[in-house]
Amino acid sequence: MDSTLVVFILLSLLFVFLAALPLLNRNTQISDRFYSILLAYRNTSAEGKNRGWIFTVNSISPYMNKWLIGRLDRMLRLAGRKSGRTAEETLVIYAASVIPLLLLASQLEHAKTQAMIMALGYPIIQIRRLMTKGSRRQLEAEEATRFLKRQLALNLRQKIPTMDALWMMAKDHPGEFGETFRGYLEQIEDGKPLRQAMKEFRSEYETRSLDDLCFALELSDTKTPEILANQIERQAMDENARVDEFIEKKRDSSKTTMLLIVGLSFVLTIAILVFFASYGFADYFRGGGGFLNW
Repeated sequence: MDSTLVVFILLSLLFVFLAALPLLNRNTQISDRFYSILLAYRNTSAEGKNRGWIFTVNSISPYMNKWLIGRLDRMLRLAGRKSGRTAEETLVIYAASVIPLLLLASQLEHAKTQAMIMALGYPIIQIRRLMTKGSRRQLEAEEATRFLKRQLALNLRQKIPTMDALWMMAKDHPGEFGETFRGYLEQIEDGKPLRQAMKEFRSEYETRSLDDLCFALELSDTKTPEILANQIERQAMDENARVDEFIEKKRDSSKTTMLLIVGLSFVLTIAILVFFASYGFADYFRGGGGFLNW
């Protein structure tokens, strides 16, 4: 671009800005609105993030669909929130990625459908990835909780205090579940109430097994160690019964499926044999020799 044109554009913008200053001073509604936006920007708590980004998201979030935000927030929570983004931030990122591609696709003469599919595919893939990660974390939590219940009941039987028993299990527990568990125990040591910490901990995974354990721990200050151990042991026994019942149902379902496959294979084989047999006999009766000429 010619430098003279650049200078002309900059001078034009400066002239428009200077001409608008008296209008801003006279129109209190415009100036108040401008000042309120500036004040909201200055009061934005970035918490380690870019203030302009947080201000933009906070300005857009009142116009977002609450149901969609709630669903996306649950997916992010179950997936672990490794990115540290809120549901509002994630939705803005998805929209910022999709809208330009949709606008570009609308201007294409060829391959418009393919471009729109690619544009809409990005958020779908990302949401599917979140759902898969959330399911994986829930499965890990279910398996870990069954082990924790058996160990916790054993430790409580040995008269070990509840917090010490929890730390004994959490300190060497591997994986992301163990890291999350230790994080909430550290929050309890820093002063967070046990009931609140356990409530937040179970909301991280939303599994029945962990919910039952956290419910029992939330009221542990009103129970003796023996009563708490009995309650946790009952939970473990009930879960083992549910697992056995689930395995039995899967086994029965597998048997039914195998019988169905064998039956369909048998019917298909008979149908093929009947087809060739009927074709051979028909050819034989027409004088073509039938099977002898094959």
